[in-house]
Amino acid sequence: MLNQNIQNTKEQKPSESKTTANLAQEKNPYRLNLTLNADAKNELEILKTKAQKSSFVDVLRAAITVYKVVIEHQEAGGRVIFRKQDNTEEVLRFV
Repeated sequence: MLNQNIQNTKEQKPSESKTTANLAQEKNPYRLNLTLNADAKNELEILKTKAQKSSFVDVLRAAITVYKVVIEHQEAGGRVIFRKQDNTEEVLRFV
């Protein structure tokens, strides 16, 4: 399937975005309009650059995936712990 996706991406018209190609391959794509204030839009742009994503949609998809994993882990009784270089730890509490 990966080869098929790569091939489909290569065959798309130059005017089509990668996101459009992905939506076309989904059975029931859902379009969502999102309004952000300037600060949130800037944060999204920074995340897009840091994560080397090609679009805001790709950033949001990745964020949803991470959020889902964290929620499922916490529901199973787990904790998410960040360990810094100095070995101090901080437990994720805001989710």
